[in-house]
This record gives sequence, structure tokens and C-alpha cells, in this order.
Amino acid sequence: MKKTSIAAILMACMVGMAVAAAPAIEEVRIDALVKQFEQMNPGQQMPAADRDHLKGQIKSHLQQQEILKQEALKLGLNNQPEVKAMLQNMEAEVYAAKYVEHLKANVVISDADLHAKYRELTRELKLQFAEFDNREAAIQAQELLKKGAMFTDLVKLLPAQEQGLAGNWWPAAEMGQFPAGVQGLVKGQITAEPVEIEGKFYLFRVADERASAEAPAFDAIKDQLANETREAKVKEQLITLFKANGVEVPQMQ
Repeated sequence: MKKTSIAAILMACMVGMAVAAAPAIEEVRIDALVKQFEQMNPGQQMPAADRDHLKGQIKSHLQQQEILKQEALKLGLNNQPEVKAMLQNMEAEVYAAKYVEHLKANVVISDADLHAKYRELTRELKLQFAEFDNREAAIQAQELLKKGAMFTDLVKLLPAQEQGLAGNWWPAAEMGQFPAGVQGLVKGQITAEPVEIEGKFYLFRVADERASAEAPAFDAIKDQLANETREAKVKEQLITLFKANGVEVPQMQ
């Protein structure tokens, strides 16, 4: 009796079984994910061989996703309200990201903008302060200032309140611990609103400012200045857009 090998049996079982071709993936979809990877790893130079390997991995991943997608569609999962909501959210995120990317690519940055940013990052401020137990007392002091009182007069007008009239110098690197309302002040200005810190309320005044002796040269950080200025301008445009459409953004990162 002629013996049949296991391989022959397997081949016989596979006769008539068609293996479907892998889903076709448009090159533009692969390129989009490659670009996303590069944006997440700025400055990283990828050799051609590594890039081809990455594209192969991305293509395989997208093919797997397409197969699972088709199976989900066969089951009608696309008709579930939760799935529809998820797709709407993902679509909104994609459009939002592309719009922000568009703003960054088209924002205009002048030399004056760069020098202003350099000054902001490298200056030191001499801050005076007046401390109050509650917001009402701080607002009362503000009203006195609006009527012409000098900041140094607050100690006479409100003797119960603690003041730091001598002022302390704060380097730019440490100004990040202060609220934005303090960071943006220039010489002679006082905070427009009382600043709450650990349960106390403060009015700050910039008594003086100077360039930091340890500041790097302008040209050495010019690219950094451009990036930070671009981010700040785009952030400002977005906040304006949100407000125009009825959405308040108290602190946008």
C-alpha cells in the first residue's frame, strides 16, 4: 500500500482554498504616518534602509487595520452610536491638528518679534509687592493707586498690610513660577488684578529691569526664539478664534 506523506495530505486539504490578497494601501497613507513619526522625533536623521523598514512596518499595520475594519463593517458595527461618535471625534482632531499646522506654517515672525522674545527670556525683574489677606483689601489698594497713590504709599495708607518695597531681583529663568499677569509686566507697571498665591492676595510692581549677565548671545538661541514666538502667536490666534465662537480658554497650554 502506497503511503501518503503528511505534506501531501496538507496540500490536498488546501486545494480549492483561495488566499485573499492583502489589502491595498495607498502610498499617501503610509507617507502620512512616516511624516507623523518624523514630527515626533525632530532632528533625527533616518537612513534610507531604516526608512524603508519603517514604511514596511506601517504598511503591514495599516493592512491589519483594514482587515479588521472590513470584519467590523460586516457585523454592522459602524452603525453603533458610540462608533459614530468616536469617528466624529477623530475627524475633528485630524482637522484641528492640520489647521494648527497651517497656522504655524503661515505665521509671520519679524526681527522685532525675535528681539522682544529675547528680551523677555533674558531680562531680570526687580519686583515689589504688597500682600493682603483677602481680595477685597487688594482691590481697595488698587482703587487708591488708580486715584493717584504711589505704590510706596500703600504702607502708609494700609499700614496693616505687609509690603516688600525694597524689591528683589528675579532672573528670567525663575519668572515661570509667577502667574502670567506678573511675567508680562514691564518697568513701572503694576498687576492689573490681585494675584492669589497660597491663600494670600498680592499686587506686584516692577521697580526696575535689566539684562541678565548670564544670558546667551542672541544668535545662539535665535532658532529657539523663533519657535517660541511662533507658538505664542499661534496660541494667541487660537484663543481669539475660540472666544469669537463662544468658548473661553482660561489657561491654554
